[in-house]
Amino acid sequence: MAKLPDPTVQDPKVQDPKDTKTRLKNLLQSVLAAALGVQSNKNRERDFKEGSAGTFIIAGVLFTVVFVASVLAVVQLVLNG
Repeated sequence: MAKLPDPTVQDPKVQDPKDTKTRLKNLLQSVLAAALGVQSNKNRERDFKEGSAGTFIIAGVLFTVVFVASVLAVVQLVLNG
């Protein structure tokens, strides 16, 4: 007789949309904290345990590009205005 799957156990391959939102929020929070140089020990440990280095590197590079572009845009506005 075939054993039916337990409906109370969630398939680890299926991602919960709330979990994805939480991960994105945590990623953005960690990147901003790194940019400012402040990060709680609890969040740092969570990042190393749950996150992947590649994701944080990509997010950090993207943040840096957007930040530099924003600063350049503001400088151009001030110099031309």
